[in-house]
Amino acid sequence: MRRRAAQPDAENALRRLIPPRPRLPFTLQGSVLLGILGVALLGVAWLLINLELMPAGFYAVAPVAASTFGALWFLIALLRRQPRGIIFAAAWLGAALSLLLASQGIAEVGDTLIGLVLIAVGVALVLRGLLMSNVAHEP
Repeated sequence: MRRRAAQPDAENALRRLIPPRPRLPFTLQGSVLLGILGVALLGVAWLLINLELMPAGFYAVAPVAASTFGALWFLIALLRRQPRGIIFAAAWLGAALSLLLASQGIAEVGDTLIGLVLIAVGVALVLRGLLMSNVAHEP
């Protein structure tokens, strides 16, 4: 005995004509989510620092950790030849070095932050120019 295929009703036919919409009107990227999480964590840390609720050891460890993270980020972006990553990592590294100088009692953050960030970004722009000059452009 043969079975006949069920006849699609009007609603099923309409669903086939209209493509399904994504559940969200945007796509989520892992790096963007990590960036948002990082900014939120920095905000919480800044609040705790201003309220003087952080332990004393934090002020010695945090700049070293931030400098290490910035250096690794810079090297990875350099090896992957990511121009934006190099610039952002250099800015992070400049800010982390300013915090490191402040934690060692060498200079205040307000005196070195802008200068170190600008110097680091300038070096990153020069490196970016060197990297991009070696890339073959297609017409």
